[in-house]
Amino acid sequence: MPNKITDMSKIRKVIKFYCNGKSKLFISSYLSLSRNTVKRYSICKQKVEKKLSYIFVIS
Repeated sequence: MPNKITDMSKIRKVIKFYCNGKSKLFISSYLSLSRNTVKRYSICKQKVEKKLSYIFVIS
């Protein structure tokens, strides 16, 4: 179903599972989300980590 709103709790769970090393396929099936949705939020998490590591290197 296109443009379905994703709950914030599911987004938190995606990030939590991804940080714990679970695969995107496992996360998508466990939370009943599409793999593209899981991919989108895992990429967002990686970008935030990259920016934070850059900030800590500078300071």
